[in-house]
Amino acid sequence: MAAVAVLAETTRNLAAAYPMELLFDLDMVLSGDDDFGCCHVTAANSSDSIVADLPTVVADVCAVCFEDFRSDEGGKQIPCGHVYHEPCISSWLAVADCCPLCRRRVEPPPPPSTSIPH
Repeated sequence: MAAVAVLAETTRNLAAAYPMELLFDLDMVLSGDDDFGCCHVTAANSSDSIVADLPTVVADVCAVCFEDFRSDEGGKQIPCGHVYHEPCISSWLAVADCCPLCRRRVEPPPPPSTSIPH
């Protein structure tokens, strides 16, 4: 249950720190895209493999811990475009399968191909 408490506290912190239009995109929700608005809490996510495949980009502030990125440090960008410290998003994805801000689902990488070339 500690993971649920962490999710609840992070959600309260986000609501206090960001305007609603950054946390909730009505157009995305109304588009019918099933990847948005669906966040499943689970302890079985393989966050290390997901985070390892994410691109590293330049960013200002991590939306999980609210700390600035150091000048020599990049952030991990998830498919929706939000950027986080690697340990922060890894910890988050270990208990939830979505972006902490917009709730877009973060899919694990596809398994390696096992087909043999001819």
